[in-house]
Amino acid sequence: MSHNRVVKHVRRYAREVVGFSFFDYFANAVQADEQTRRTAVANSELAKVITYADPTGERASRNVDREATG
Repeated sequence: MSHNRVVKHVRRYAREVVGFSFFDYFANAVQADEQTRRTAVANSELAKVITYADPTGERASRNVDREATG
């Protein structure tokens, strides 16, 4: 999957999604099957990234994006 496609999903999640973890949203968005989801969660590096919440960093990223777009 391309970097741009991932960024598109991250931005859409930040803007529109409420009530789902990013992993659940992303897995549904790319239509991952159960085996792929289990494999992703079993990968310790990936699991660390998708379960770590950083509200301050996320807010800062949104502020920078907002300033960049105008």
